[in-house]
Amino acid sequence: MPARPKELINKYRQQVRQYYSSIDEYLDDVKKIIINEVRAALNAGADVVQFDAPDILQFDVYGEYNPDKSKAKERVRRAVELNNEVLSKLPAEHLEVHSCWGNFNNSQFNTLGHYDDALPELYDLKVGVLGPF
Repeated sequence: MPARPKELINKYRQQVRQYYSSIDEYLDDVKKIIINEVRAALNAGADVVQFDAPDILQFDVYGEYNPDKSKAKERVRRAVELNNEVLSKLPAEHLEVHSCWGNFNNSQFNTLGHYDDALPELYDLKVGVLGPF
């Protein structure tokens, strides 16, 4: 899910709760869909599937909606673990992950910070190619 203003995130969460009893139940369905879509792309002849993963570095980690920057590494670790739940079920040699600060509110590397906490965690992603950032 791309990063959105806080009001839209709250609206999105309310909509999910209409159909799912928990966020975990919802994420289980999302993971199944992603795995099926990637397998279909690879079976159709795709050499590589690139995942754009703004969830790893977006506002839940360093942005304005997370006032406690001391937990950035922990949040990146959790995002990597969640992504790996999908990635580990697919052939790593055909997978790439792109993650960056994104362009949410026109953010840039120099306004959000550094990769010091994130990069060691990103190396744990179960993919053949990591980047570009």
